[in-house]
Amino acid sequence: MDYSDPYLLAYLRGGEKETIRVAALSLADRGLLQTTPDRVSAPDKNAMGLVRRPLESAILERLQVVGDVRSVLNSPFIKAACKEYKDKLQQLRLIPDDKAYAARLNRLLIALTLLLGVAAIKILVALSRGHHNIMFLILLAAFASYTAVKIYNPFRTALGDIVFADKTLFSSLKTRSSMIRPGGATGEAALLMAVFGVGALPMGNFPIIHQFEDKPKSTSPGCGGS
Repeated sequence: MDYSDPYLLAYLRGGEKETIRVAALSLADRGLLQTTPDRVSAPDKNAMGLVRRPLESAILERLQVVGDVRSVLNSPFIKAACKEYKDKLQQLRLIPDDKAYAARLNRLLIALTLLLGVAAIKILVALSRGHHNIMFLILLAAFASYTAVKIYNPFRTALGDIVFADKTLFSSLKTRSSMIRPGGATGEAALLMAVFGVGALPMGNFPIIHQFEDKPKSTSPGCGGS
């Protein structure tokens, strides 16, 4: 496991979207992206020559045309550049590969079939005996099914959870997070975001993180489709 690669760590923590978020923020911190409250762009066409990671190149290429943060986080073109991190983590058995996902899905389907089957039988028995207050059984079945999904389909493997939970290597970095300054001179900001999330950055020094946080989709009341 390469603990010096912030994007590999970010993928282990939160997958594609979080990796892209950390990479975009790192580029913005280094002055390679320009941002406004709702837009982001890479106006300097020479910026691609200043980066070496394919993910960073993909973000800069995609943002030669001004876009918004949501389009960056959800871009299939940029997500494709994250595959190297997924492959590496699967090789290290820190996240499940396709075979492991299939095995988990089979176990999950068996568990759900048993849970829902038992719940259905109990509900039918209750109704046959004239008991119509079955809401508790329905809620219990829903909770058990939700728990089964969470247990059988975690993002990381058990080994991945162990590796990710051990943050002792970065404890000193988090302790002195308030001293990290923007500019990307040391790469510490990217590592801090990768391991602890963008919220670990000191807001006073990095107000730009507001622009890369998840925002709920706005809706206009009373407006129909066009």
